[in-house]
Amino acid sequence: MYKETGRININVAGIVSDLGRREDGRAYIVIDNETIYVKHSSVSLLNKVKQGQYIKMDCYIDSGKIFATNII
Repeated sequence: MYKETGRININVAGIVSDLGRREDGRAYIVIDNETIYVKHSSVSLLNKVKQGQYIKMDCYIDSGKIFATNII
């Protein structure tokens, strides 16, 4: 974990148990019971992820929520 430009960058790894969009339009991926949000600019990540797959992602923490940026 390291801090860059005012946000904390982390790696998240685990089994994908759910993915999709909520009623408010927010995309998300659930990895080991932790919700990882996907901003509109990174929504193409959902096409690369499958339920039940082991995945490792670059993420960052912003306002107490985890947001995905890339698949490692």
